[in-house]
Amino acid sequence: MRKLNYTVTIRMNKAEYDLLQNKVKESGQTQQAVVIHAIAGLKIASAEEVDGNCIEHGDTERDYVVKDALGRVLKESAYSEMDDYLTVKEYTYNEKGWLETCVSSDDNKVSYDYPETDDRGNWTRMVITLNGQPYGIAERSITYYE
Repeated sequence: MRKLNYTVTIRMNKAEYDLLQNKVKESGQTQQAVVIHAIAGLKIASAEEVDGNCIEHGDTERDYVVKDALGRVLKESAYSEMDDYLTVKEYTYNEKGWLETCVSSDDNKVSYDYPETDDRGNWTRMVITLNGQPYGIAERSITYYE
């Protein structure tokens, strides 16, 4: 199925264009992302690159997401000002790039195991454990179109 794309023209004066370019430069995002986030009313996250990983900051310095070069989340932190509570989660992935563990700062460890795959190597059954105890099973079937 083909995705629909739309073209949007935005008229602005030189000062507005310069402001847009500054926002693009500050955020590390594309012009398209900056404009879409601005129109949708979302905060533009600032991003930086450290050791080949992208770090995106949220509303506060305590809110951030660290992603590797493939875009996989390695670490995320969320701070609740209302509760004065900070949660940090760290993720690991197996050799196939599938999520393997999620360890959170509240001492919970979620593990993901993939005991069954189809003939193309995609997982069809995922077993989830929480702190070593069975927590859930996800099963999926994939239809391939040639």
